[in-house]
Amino acid sequence: MFTERFDEVKPREHNLLAVPIERTVPERARVALEHRYLDRHGAGWESFTSLGEGSGWPLYLDRFRDATQRDAARA
Repeated sequence: MFTERFDEVKPREHNLLAVPIERTVPERARVALEHRYLDRHGAGWESFTSLGEGSGWPLYLDRFRDATQRDAARA
C-alpha cells in the first residue's frame, strides 16, 4: 500500500495496487500493475478508470519507463 501518512491508513477505505512479478526467463521478469478496489473512493470513482490522454497511469508508467532506462544506461 502506498500512502503518505501511515497513521491514517484504513485498509477497507483505500484502493490497492497489486504488483505481481513473474520470472519469464533468466534475467528477465514481467511486472504487472493491477489497481483494485477503486470503488472504495466513493461516488464518482468511475472517473479513475478512464485516466488517459497523458495523465493518470499512462503518465506515471511513462515516467517509470524513462527512469528505468536512465538507470540502465548508467549501469
